[in-house]
Amino acid sequence: IEDARKSLKAPSPELDMLYVQSLLELARDQSKGQGNLIARQLVTSALQEMDRIERDYGLYWVSRCELLLAELAAENVLVEDPVVLVRMADGQFRRGDRAGTVKTLDRAVKLAREHGDAKQTVELSFRAASIQVQEKSFENAAERFAQIAGTYANHPKAPQAQFMVAYCLGQQYAEEATPE
Repeated sequence: IEDARKSLKAPSPELDMLYVQSLLELARDQSKGQGNLIARQLVTSALQEMDRIERDYGLYWVSRCELLLAELAAENVLVEDPVVLVRMADGQFRRGDRAGTVKTLDRAVKLAREHGDAKQTVELSFRAASIQVQEKSFENAAERFAQIAGTYANHPKAPQAQFMVAYCLGQQYAEEATPE
């Protein structure tokens, strides 16, 4: 790929995206063969390349790369970095895989909680709950918002989470209400 870049003597987002794809394919293969450390390093390299692609070519090209990353998330390739999982979730969201997005965000929430990062835990939990609201899964969203409000009562988003509990329950009631 480096040789092709040099021979082109011009920026090539397609070639750079192909490089990201090859890194992610190698990570997939390593993860299947229990080379988890190598797989994580390859995913990290792919993310660094994606950051460069975003800087050099813009949102369109990085979004295409995130779609490739979303495929790894769907396959549960071992990743232990909330930032990577968030990028994976972004790709899943763009693909329209809302259930997969929530599942990946749950993985990121769990890791953030294990690292003691309350701010990230709340942000990611709020994001997952908001996606459930978009999908009209009001009962599940209300439970998530209630957990945020109860567990992180001193967080700046706690009042908003309490409001969202009431909103979700109201929406659920409106959907289930039978006309008399």
